[in-house]
Formats: sequence, C-alpha cells, structure tokens
Amino acid sequence: MNSTELSQILTETVANVLEEAVYALVDREQEFCDDDTVVVESLVAFSGTYTGTIALEVEATGVLPLINDFLGCDSADPLSNPNSEAMGEFANIVAGRLLEAWLPGETNYDIGIPSVETRKHSETRLVNEPHVCVAKLRTDSGTHVAAAILLGVWS
Repeated sequence: MNSTELSQILTETVANVLEEAVYALVDREQEFCDDDTVVVESLVAFSGTYTGTIALEVEATGVLPLINDFLGCDSADPLSNPNSEAMGEFANIVAGRLLEAWLPGETNYDIGIPSVETRKHSETRLVNEPHVCVAKLRTDSGTHVAAAILLGVWS
C-alpha cells in the first residue's frame, strides 16, 4: 500500500469517526492552521506489523464543542479541562478504526494509552516528526482537525 492509499484511508477514517461520533459534516482542507494556533494534540502509540504513533490534532477553540457533541452533553455543561479523557478516547477510537481499515484481518497489534497535551501547532508531532501521511479536515462548525501516522515513532 502506498502513502496515497494510506492517506485516503486515514482521511476516510477520521471523517467517519467525526460523522458518527460527533454528527459533524466534514470537508477536506488544504491547510490546517497557522503555526501559532493552539491545538490539543492526542497521541496514540501502536505496535504490531508496524510500530508508530497516530497523532490527532484539534484546534483548541473547537475542542469543547467537539467533546460536548461526542459525549452528548449540553454545551452549557462545563468540562473542567478540554485535555480530558474524552479527547484521548476520541483519538483511541480513531486509532482503532484506522488500524482495522489499514490492516484488515490483522489481530496482532496493540494500541497504547492516549496522551493529550495542549500546545502550539508548530510544536506538535505532526509538524516535527516525519509522517507517512496526513489528513486535514474541517467540520461544518469550522473546527480544524488533522491526523497523521508517524511510523517508527513511539509516543
């Protein structure tokens, strides 16, 4: 499988998770965001046939609405911290579905515990580590989401 095919699988997987879990409509984006944009970065390590990390970034300003939709909360319900377990769980769902789509029939892989941090986009793994492919999406509410597969990089 070449990187173009893998990029298509990654894009479709992230779009499907956003559509199913958050009920968001998504479009492909050419650009993600400026280097100074604050994002919430979720990293999920995996091992098996391949070893690496799946990096998922969401603009920090869009995390609370995304998580509220994901959890089915009223937007007035406070989340004490957008770097919550919910963002990690969202990334974990993306990772699990991606590995199923990328490696159909493969059962010998492990998915690590997600780590979640807030940082500038220019400081993220997506920018600073070599990646096999990247997906850049925008939800119908305007939230930018990006995901990448970093092979051989363990978070």
